Amino acid sequence: MQDMINKTNILGLVLCGGQSTRMGKDKGMLKKGDRTWAEIAREKLLALKIPAVVSVNDDQVDEYEKVFSISDLVIDEEFEVGGPLLGLLSAHHRFPDKDIFVLACDIVEMKTEVMEHLVDRYAAPATVFKNEYFAEPLCGIYSHEALAIVLEALQNYELRSHSMMNILKLISANTIEIDKSWYQLFNNFNTPIEVKGII
Repeated sequence: MQDMINKTNILGLVLCGGQSTRMGKDKGMLKKGDRTWAEIAREKLLALKIPAVVSVNDDQVDEYEKVFSISDLVIDEEFEVGGPLLGLLSAHHRFPDKDIFVLACDIVEMKTEVMEHLVDRYAAPATVFKNEYFAEPLCGIYSHEALAIVLEALQNYELRSHSMMNILKLISANTIEIDKSWYQLFNNFNTPIEVKGII
């Protein structure tokens, strides 16, 4: 890994801007107890003593303003890209000097101590967890320098794939092996049947 980074420069970003097609409803607005998944994810980031904002698309703004201040929302911009990368680049464009800790709202079982482990091990250009098969790009920290490279590649039509796995390769991200006792914490939930036991 490269030299450790100034952790006071990290901004948390809860990703809620997807279409939630398989779920049939906005995952960020699902509730566990009396709090939405988006609120729970943001609270975990705030528990790390870093500021945190919530990524949404235009269609979600009205609903999310009932829960969050408008200043805490990052609305998708008109980049020629979709999915998680759109939320990440929109946040980078608004906060160009911040390294961004991404957490998808549907990774609802994630524990703050695991996130703290990531912050402690964070190094440029990015750091994400990896199980024995693949990386976990939606619980990771991306330096502002790396995001600037991605944005430039997109604007120059040099980004062949918009998948987060491709982005990890493009920026040569660092990985941390996930302890097997943590595997279930990285589950994301996409259908009503999957969430039955947790809400």
